Amino acid sequence: MRILLVDDDAAMLRIISLALSRKGHAVSSADNGEGALAAVDQARPDVVLLDLGLPDMDGAEVCRRFRGRDIPVILVTAGADAAVDKARSYGALGCIAKPFDCGTLASTVEALLAKPR
Repeated sequence: MRILLVDDDAAMLRIISLALSRKGHAVSSADNGEGALAAVDQARPDVVLLDLGLPDMDGAEVCRRFRGRDIPVILVTAGADAAVDKARSYGALGCIAKPFDCGTLASTVEALLAKPR
């Protein structure tokens, strides 16, 4: 699976990328909203893991801009209790709360993608 990670925390990008790569996924990343929009066209991901707190653009706006591209988006963010309720309105499949276990993240991504949209 090709996964695009979008997070402004470089350490978080490295950790998640390494964990998902070890599970056999091809991982690319972006550290801001504009980078995410460009990376979607280059990387052609099967799924986007998107943090809501980005420096240049709200993650919800990035998510809304992905609509119509038929790319599943999963929010990965701190303070996810409120985001879980809003995830669908943003166009996301679901939401994973930080902090998380990387093995759980991979399993959750696979489970969310297996659900009918």
